[in-house]
Amino acid sequence: MMASDGGGLGFDGLVQSAYDELRGLAHRIRSRQLLHPQHDTTSLVHETFLKLSKSNDLQVSDEEHLHAIAARTMRQLIIDLARKHGAEKRGGGRARQELHDDIQGSEAPSTDLLDLDQALDRLAALDPRKSQVVELRFFAGCTAEQAAAVLDVSVATVHREWDFARSWIYRELSRDER
Repeated sequence: MMASDGGGLGFDGLVQSAYDELRGLAHRIRSRQLLHPQHDTTSLVHETFLKLSKSNDLQVSDEEHLHAIAARTMRQLIIDLARKHGAEKRGGGRARQELHDDIQGSEAPSTDLLDLDQALDRLAALDPRKSQVVELRFFAGCTAEQAAAVLDVSVATVHREWDFARSWIYRELSRDER
């Protein structure tokens, strides 16, 4: 992994400056019960950086960019853990989650993380930024303001895209349940 010369920190400097923030991100993930009880926040942060460091062609320009990449990587790790624990036996106690954030609730039913992951992949094929908004808001627990900074868009845009994405995912998950 490489850092672009824009900020002058380099990857190690970015990691150092973002470590506490990403640890907070992992704590939010754990508090939302997205992380399997056998895994702790420190291991999630370390596994995230380990996975990122193995990527030779990854370009990180600044802390916000690192945050977005780390949120996606943490999503992948959480989904991998859900698959692993779900494979222990059919149904495997896969965790069901409410698709809402701390600011506003949702009418969405509880959903399986693996079903949500598949719906997010379908949404990403249609509109990658809306999928990123969900990753940042739901998986990373970012506020609209934080997500706007990471995506370099207005807060109003994040709110619009979050509302659309939640409705779209709700419809997709409802369709899958039929």
